[in-house]
Amino acid sequence: RRNDREVLIPYQQLECPSIAVERDWSSAAFWYLLVATQRDVSINLTGLSFTGVQGDEQLADYFSELGIATNASEQGVMLSARQDYKVCKSLLFDLKSTPDIAPALMSACYSLKQPARFTGVSHLRYKESDRLQVLGDVFSKGGAKVSISDDELELQEFPTDFLPVTVRPENDHRIAMSFGVLAAAGLPFQIMNPEVVRKSYPQFWSQLAKFGFNVPIISSTT
Repeated sequence: RRNDREVLIPYQQLECPSIAVERDWSSAAFWYLLVATQRDVSINLTGLSFTGVQGDEQLADYFSELGIATNASEQGVMLSARQDYKVCKSLLFDLKSTPDIAPALMSACYSLKQPARFTGVSHLRYKESDRLQVLGDVFSKGGAKVSISDDELELQEFPTDFLPVTVRPENDHRIAMSFGVLAAAGLPFQIMNPEVVRKSYPQFWSQLAKFGFNVPIISSTT
């Protein structure tokens, strides 16, 4: 019962129903990133579906601008890269309502050398890390020109060859997974503290390895 600013829950007998939990679109972002970097790879995400409940479903539209097609079926969604994709002058993404997919989407644009402006990102400073600062630092160390303001990050220019970077994820699972995918795609990154993925996706590294992708990692004990 709601009473002004209080929620009152009286004593009652509880039932224990079986509840089907939807597959997570936020975690799917890293497989979209993998297909964006490995253009000849197609991935079927079994059980993932469009229900309108999860805001991060929007990532299918975002990645479509990077040439990634999403084909839904009763079994899940199939991700594949369109062969007609070409880097354009610049893209604009408003991430105000979808902050969790920002690291993967930004990393995709970085790896493709696709200039892009990301707005509505001020809240990234208050996640597991200051994601806005960490992402900007890694992109800059890798040779890209990055501009950051209060509520915006812009990727403007890219080197001919990316520079090597040792990525410190700052205890942030989404930072580790995003740059881990780029490392698996052959970009010169090493990932420190890989165990941080346990927060949301403990099997992430083993699943990448199952598909034949190796990630250069540095144990937190070294």
